[in-house]
Amino acid sequence: MTKIVLIIVLIAIAVAWVRARAREGKPPAAAAQPKAETMVTCAQCGLNLPAGEAVFDAAATPFCGTPHLEARRAGRRP
Repeated sequence: MTKIVLIIVLIAIAVAWVRARAREGKPPAAAAQPKAETMVTCAQCGLNLPAGEAVFDAAATPFCGTPHLEARRAGRRP
């Protein structure tokens, strides 16, 4: 009985070792770095924000939100 338990423990250790060796050099999926996004500056207040969150006018000028876009269209400055 002791021999069977010893063999099962050795097999489990061998399987764990083989799995660990197979994972070496592969970065975990959760640790993958997100793509860097271009930062832009609001033309009204100077806030830096990702281009994906910015609002652009017809001339491709970035703004941090529609209130600043509308303020620039109306000719108001902060």
